[in-house]
Amino acid sequence: YEIRFCDWSSDVCSSDLVYVCLEGRGTADIDGARFDFDENDVFVVPSWHTVRLHAAQDSILFSFSDRPVQQVLGLWREEKLCKPDSTSEGLQP
Repeated sequence: YEIRFCDWSSDVCSSDLVYVCLEGRGTADIDGARFDFDENDVFVVPSWHTVRLHAAQDSILFSFSDRPVQQVLGLWREEKLCKPDSTSEGLQP
């Protein structure tokens, strides 16, 4: 992911997600707990946890997960937390 001075939020799912910050800095809000990240930091989003990323400057994050394995085994599940709002360009819970 490349995030540019903006926020990014996720839905929740059964896979774990590992992020590595290659460039930049920002914050990750993982289920309400705030973690600052900087270049070369690694952080994990456990299964069934929400994550909201905010870049304090242009940032490049590399991520990987166990989703492909869970999908092949028929174990992967996802819950959508937001749906498009037809009256605006934003998202609503």
